[in-house]
Amino acid sequence: MCPKWTSGFQQRLVGARSSIRAEFIVIFIVLPALFAWWGTERASFIIPALWIVTLYCWRVLKKVAVAPTLITEPQACLVRVLLRFAMLGAVLGVIVWQATPQLLFKLPRENPGLWLLIMILYPLLSVFPQEYIYREYFFARSVTVLPANPVMLIILNALLFAMAHLIFGNWQALALTFAGGLMFAFTYRRSQSLLLTCLEHSLWGCLIFTVGLGEYFVGSTVKQLLAN
Repeated sequence: MCPKWTSGFQQRLVGARSSIRAEFIVIFIVLPALFAWWGTERASFIIPALWIVTLYCWRVLKKVAVAPTLITEPQACLVRVLLRFAMLGAVLGVIVWQATPQLLFKLPRENPGLWLLIMILYPLLSVFPQEYIYREYFFARSVTVLPANPVMLIILNALLFAMAHLIFGNWQALALTFAGGLMFAFTYRRSQSLLLTCLEHSLWGCLIFTVGLGEYFVGSTVKQLLAN
């Protein structure tokens, strides 16, 4: 191999890695920190910002050659997701019932119209962009700049996903999203299916709003609606 060609290739490789690291820092650290600093009083920007970042990530992945992947044992993956949701979801409901019984089913009881609207719009407007950024984009780009250890990648992914929820300013949101991030990252790594992780994320998000924990994930405008 020609030394001059090798040197040029190495320089391009280092440059590409530096560019991806910069992307990661901006998307997964700088932007969540800015959102947390702005606070939920201006939370109306969250969904538009999510979609802008999603479009950017989509354009990046479109330009990068990513090997197509197929779901291995799709029915088994779906069954695992549904069983985990059924078991852990029941546990979460019992915890809410025991710890804060006044919150249990508060939204569907007191504001069924808003609850139904969230059940419909949340998966479409919020879940998909989150999963595209934090699972599809993260795992496609991480192979170049992060260790290949799958356990470490899943933990890091969950930590960054939780950090994205600093804007809500409470530990409950961080704890729940870290736990959710572990599940969603594990599901994505095992199934390689964005659709399946979106389904799992939607199930848990809708459950959280149903059992009374949604107030930890809303801005001031939605809190006013919940109070009415």
